[in-house]
Amino acid sequence: VDEANQLSFKHIGAACVPESLKRHGEHKLAGLVTLQIVSCRDLAMPMSKQLLMGGGGAGAGGGRSGRMVGLVVSDGHVKIHAVEHVATAALRSNWPPGVKVTFQDATVRNGVILIDPKSFVRAEGGVKQLD
Repeated sequence: VDEANQLSFKHIGAACVPESLKRHGEHKLAGLVTLQIVSCRDLAMPMSKQLLMGGGGAGAGGGRSGRMVGLVVSDGHVKIHAVEHVATAALRSNWPPGVKVTFQDATVRNGVILIDPKSFVRAEGGVKQLD
């Protein structure tokens, strides 16, 4: 597991996100599912400010109220968006691509994973160089 946390899912991941989750309607991402971050940012902060502040901005540590973390995550085959739907203290807006995030029984609405404290389990690992 520790070794897998350091590798890109593009090379070792098995497809676990069905394309059907990207369709309209409400679905469940059932059970424990670990996905790899492709991109991560605070959607409530203008992109120009994020670039000036080095990516994460004031919300990088998770303490800024009014932030909304947006992720693009992948199982190595399918990319899907995830949004902080309810404030989740363990979530950060400055994680680099390659970090693995684990969700449990997450709701997916209109093709977006809704992140909340119950569905967000953990983040770990990373990839030295993504290709």
